[in-house]
Amino acid sequence: MNEGQRPKPRIVSERRRKVVSKRPPDKVERHEWTTGSGWDVLLSRDVADRITAHCQEMGNKGLEAMGFLMGDYFSWRNNVYTVVHDIFTAELDSTDVSVKVDWSYPEEYIKQRERVSGDLIMVGWYHSHPGYSTFLSETDIRTQRAMFNSPFHVAIVVDPIERKMAAFKLAVGPDDVRSKPEPGPSKDAYKEVAIGIVGMGRMRRT
Repeated sequence: MNEGQRPKPRIVSERRRKVVSKRPPDKVERHEWTTGSGWDVLLSRDVADRITAHCQEMGNKGLEAMGFLMGDYFSWRNNVYTVVHDIFTAELDSTDVSVKVDWSYPEEYIKQRERVSGDLIMVGWYHSHPGYSTFLSETDIRTQRAMFNSPFHVAIVVDPIERKMAAFKLAVGPDDVRSKPEPGPSKDAYKEVAIGIVGMGRMRRT
């Protein structure tokens, strides 16, 4: 490292914690940008609106958006579901087909990360595909494998032009993923999971 060069802050994707069994909310609504609803990934209306607004703002400039999902996870009837309570982003290095955090501005990332810390953990990320639908590209799959490979980790993809939103998880567990060669952008590498909109306060672990 050159003198005066600052290290990149390490993204802490989770803190080790036990999964808690908790019944999901009875009332789950469909977001108008999704094709169905369920409780695999739960968002409040406010969080969903902030995600789509950020993607639209960047999409109007012809750029991809990206941010991080903060929340918690629970289990119910042998299924793990993810609850997103907040989001944050940072300075981005973005084009019309790619996006990453610009680590030239680490203070912005740290500031936003600390704003939503507390008892929340990072449960995934979101990004946009302006005008080319919702899926995980080969680069997205590599990102998911490297940083978000636990069963509760989710990737939300938004197409602000076509007004679509979908959520994905890896199709196999982290140990299997790390031991296998990296495939191309095959749907066998990931699965779509249902997004539900709920009117919720903070879902507690107790």
